[in-house]
Amino acid sequence: MWWWTALAMAGEDPCANPSAHAAEIRAAFDAANADRASRSPDTYKNDARRIKEMLALHKAGGICTPVDRYLAAGVLQYSQVPDEIKVSYDLALEAMNGHAPNAANLVALVFDRWKVSRGLAQWYGTMFSQRDGQRCIFEVDPAATDAQRADHGVASLADTYARVLADAGKAGYEPTTESLVRYDLVCESKAWR
Repeated sequence: MWWWTALAMAGEDPCANPSAHAAEIRAAFDAANADRASRSPDTYKNDARRIKEMLALHKAGGICTPVDRYLAAGVLQYSQVPDEIKVSYDLALEAMNGHAPNAANLVALVFDRWKVSRGLAQWYGTMFSQRDGQRCIFEVDPAATDAQRADHGVASLADTYARVLADAGKAGYEPTTESLVRYDLVCESKAWR
């Protein structure tokens, strides 16, 4: 990664050959997903290294194509630092605007993660956690619409709430915020840092 920073400092365009770093970005993305699939005990340590590398590449201007932006955002989404999650969101948005496949869904996921990391209500309804062994959902901003969710490949809020209720053994109950509050299925919102 150091050579991207050196190129940028020398005034050379790191995107003059955008495919030069595509394999590296793809490898970081694939490794992040593989860590999660295998439940590697080193996931968080590996995330920290990958996040540092993607931030350096971003700072050097070396994340060039919409697909590279999507993949880099997919790596950065695992940060625990709100400012770094915001970089992930910005990259995902650029990827979506550049028509990268699946980028709209990543925009929703990362936007929600960024908001929740700052102790705010999420927008799309994609962020969950566990409390006392029970799945809960972080508060969802009531101004968000199901049309916005659909535009980003996210289930309707009623479907999401119904899934949370079903996971809690409350299938068939009305999938509303009130039901989630009644059964203590809304996660506590607080800023991460």
